[in-house]
Amino acid sequence: MHIGPISLSAQQLSSNKWRLTVKYTATFSPQEVNPPLNFTFRDAFQIWEDDPVNDDQITGYVAVSTFNPSSTSVARTLTHEISGDALDTELGGEEIKVRVRLRNVDLNCPIHRWSKTIALAP
Repeated sequence: MHIGPISLSAQQLSSNKWRLTVKYTATFSPQEVNPPLNFTFRDAFQIWEDDPVNDDQITGYVAVSTFNPSSTSVARTLTHEISGDALDTELGGEEIKVRVRLRNVDLNCPIHRWSKTIALAP
């Protein structure tokens, strides 16, 4: 299994509510998706504030989803709504990134990949 490049976007829904959207392509071997193995996978992401000194973890894993891939390449989209208060970790604008986890549920084998950092308006 492999996590392709991650696209992270943020949409401000109201003065204090944001929707984060994470898109990526999950790639699997034929053995992982076909019988007899036919594995189940679970994906999710954590939200982090990107800081020059110490990055701050804002959430645990959110947007948790379980799926059985029907092909070796699967486009995935995960969304999560979060309050602006939770994202507000410093003065001025915020810079956030996400850490996507893709886990083979049957083998309890996770992999992770970071998105690029995006800036949110103050």
